Amino acid sequence: MNSRGLILAILVTYNSEIYIEKCIQSLKNQTYTSIDILVVDNASTDNTVKIIRDKYKEIKIIECEYNTGFAKGNNLGIEYAIKKKYDYTLIINEDVVVDKNLVQNLLKYANETTVVAPDIYSDLVLENLWYSNGYMDFEKGIAANVTYRNDTTLVNDVSFISGCCELVHTDIWKKIGGFSEEYFLYYEDVDLSMKMILNHISMKCTHETWVWHRIKSSGRKPYYYYYMARNRFLFLKKYQRQFKHSIEYYLNEYYRRWEENSVPESVIQAERLGIADYKDDISGYNSQINMISDKDMKLKIQYGLINLLCRYSFLSIKPNKFLEIYNYTNVAIYGKHFLGQRLCDWLICNNVKVNFFIDQKNSLKYKNIEVYNLQANIQDADLIIITPVINYEEIVRNLCERTKAKILTLEEFIIEIENVTI
Repeated sequence: MNSRGLILAILVTYNSEIYIEKCIQSLKNQTYTSIDILVVDNASTDNTVKIIRDKYKEIKIIECEYNTGFAKGNNLGIEYAIKKKYDYTLIINEDVVVDKNLVQNLLKYANETTVVAPDIYSDLVLENLWYSNGYMDFEKGIAANVTYRNDTTLVNDVSFISGCCELVHTDIWKKIGGFSEEYFLYYEDVDLSMKMILNHISMKCTHETWVWHRIKSSGRKPYYYYYMARNRFLFLKKYQRQFKHSIEYYLNEYYRRWEENSVPESVIQAERLGIADYKDDISGYNSQINMISDKDMKLKIQYGLINLLCRYSFLSIKPNKFLEIYNYTNVAIYGKHFLGQRLCDWLICNNVKVNFFIDQKNSLKYKNIEVYNLQANIQDADLIIITPVINYEEIVRNLCERTKAKILTLEEFIIEIENVTI
């Protein structure tokens, strides 16, 4: 055993078949070798458990009879780690790929009184930081990720640490307990960070190592707004003495936003239900949230594309392989939307020529790619992919009048790719 101690990596899975292999393999490739992997499966209905059993027979699996949530799943793993006398637990999401030196570098700063996290990126080319610091905002009553770095230090202190990836000594769990289970989804890591603050546990982020976090394809559906609203106030109530303002002050933020009607009705419905449940002291899982429709979200995230791009990135499948089948050599992406940028990144990294169009009057640039308005010359494009926009039909008519290129929505693009056997 390595002198720094034995580590248990805890993966809580739920229908994780499309990315679990890459996550496990990146953990098995660690330069630090005194590490075991435990999977706590939250009643997956896909092939997650079968894949692990068939390909990684040495990995122990705890199978739950129902979806216990993130906190309970991790707590089962933490209890196992303490019982088996592991020195550290690596709390890590099942949808990440990790640097081969991750554990080795985290151990430089972790100990019985210090928890350490790495930089977390949302893309495989390591350009888009998702977490490089985190702080508890006692004025606004929230915790937030810092997504940039403006100094050259190798490690910095933080007051909020993401539950996506963190190395925690088991002595710390013995002192503060595990994750709080009343949240079910979201705010468990915020609560844990507050417990660390109150128990004088140091939190750090090291920039010497990284993980790539696949941002969830579930995206911001109504349940996201429900749990974020309800759990925020469960958290604020639990620690209200730590924050500057009263709970009523923070509730008024939501009331004002609802009156202004500045968000879709489905978001308002979800938040109203979340806050009502908070007032009724309802915690844990709530199946009612699935009954709220999100059809009114005109610019809602196209969840399937995020899932698709990450899936193919994980599998190292190059987009030019299937684009060549259709002879698409010059691809234009219409829309300033986040997904358009992500799609753009993915294609460019694989040597596909891209023009990136948006509906603005002035030309811009995105990563040195010219960005034009709708009136720009698009005759050279042979495939145009349209990201979510409100005036979709008008844009399609405009484009059809000015180009012979094939025009696909994101959904249609997904179908074309999935119909290709590689």
